[in-house]
Amino acid sequence: MEEIINPIRKQVKCLDKMVIELAKDRKME
Repeated sequence: MEEIINPIRKQVKCLDKMVIELAKDRKME
């Protein structure tokens, strides 16, 4: 189970970083 969960958690962390970066870009405008 952990073998499947770990890659998903890594993807979620990457998505969170992208969302934060997009939010920063929108605040800058």
